[in-house]
Amino acid sequence: SFEEQFAKYAASDPSRLSVVRKYLNEERMIPLPLIDQLIERGDLWANRWGSCVFAHRDLSRITRGCTIRGTSGSFKQVLGSKKDAWFSIGIPPATASRLILTESPIDALSYEALGLRSANDVILSTAGQTDYEPFLDLGRPLLLAQDAYDSGNIQANGRASASLVAGLHGERHTPVRGKDWNEQLTYDRDQQRRTA
Repeated sequence: SFEEQFAKYAASDPSRLSVVRKYLNEERMIPLPLIDQLIERGDLWANRWGSCVFAHRDLSRITRGCTIRGTSGSFKQVLGSKKDAWFSIGIPPATASRLILTESPIDALSYEALGLRSANDVILSTAGQTDYEPFLDLGRPLLLAQDAYDSGNIQANGRASASLVAGLHGERHTPVRGKDWNEQLTYDRDQQRRTA
């Protein structure tokens, strides 16, 4: 069950929180005030391995799943629901003017850090899912902001009928530099590192 998996892999370990804050801020360039806001509201914490754990919350703000992202290497894991509960930034999905769909929580954080979200929008991490029905059921326009490469294009195409999705969104938004929003956020720094 999700509860058993959560207890085994995602339980909070406050002693490892400094590792998560450092990774997100120094490696991913997410601003500390944004990181701390998520920690304070309980949407981000560290597990015993010092990995980032991002809560997937349903419309009632109940945690139904989570995304775990390692702070060294490329470890990623999704536990529980990603169809009716999501990591989000912005106003509640039920009252948002528009739903901005990104692939991962770090993409959502990067999109926010880049200042691309309007005040009445919410950014949701789809955790890689391609089923748009849960988002379409909310009756809000969609902005498809998945990665600018093959898996992002597959997710942006989704499994809903093209005409249904087309009726609810007017555009696909992709990064101008790099394959994902974090690469766009860190682009200048990474270029300097390559030439140093």
